[in-house]
Amino acid sequence: MDHITDDDLKAVFDIFDENGNGSIDETECRHGLVALGVTKVTEVDVDAIMGPPTTDGSLRSVELETFKQRFFESVSMTSTEDKRLEEAFKLMDRDGNNAIKVDDLQAVAMIIEGRPRSLKELNEIVKTASRGGDAIRFGDFCHAVSKYQPRGKNGVKADADA
Repeated sequence: MDHITDDDLKAVFDIFDENGNGSIDETECRHGLVALGVTKVTEVDVDAIMGPPTTDGSLRSVELETFKQRFFESVSMTSTEDKRLEEAFKLMDRDGNNAIKVDDLQAVAMIIEGRPRSLKELNEIVKTASRGGDAIRFGDFCHAVSKYQPRGKNGVKADADA
């Protein structure tokens, strides 16, 4: 994915920006994904580009620089990584609402650590991973996981050392 240029991302953005106003909304995002060949657009797909839903219910919009970052992040995963992350996300999203909330994390902590975590700590995890929201969406989850990949020798991802 290192060969994708800013010009390439601008061209993709222009496909999404149907009305040419310099930002894309959720509808334009869905249409853009279809134009790129995504046959079944999901909330996970939209959230990966648009970011977490707003807490006040207002429509989301994304401008070029944010789009470049999020679009690159969303296409830079291999399909194997994507499937593993999706499986991990689904395991943590206990009620299947496409969002990991504090109670989901508490259940995971009980399973993994055998003890509950403080609500303050869990709220902070959710707030950090969701970039200020109240639930971790798949795009946020992928972003958070990619930031904390284990590193091996010389700072390279651990599985690349094998």
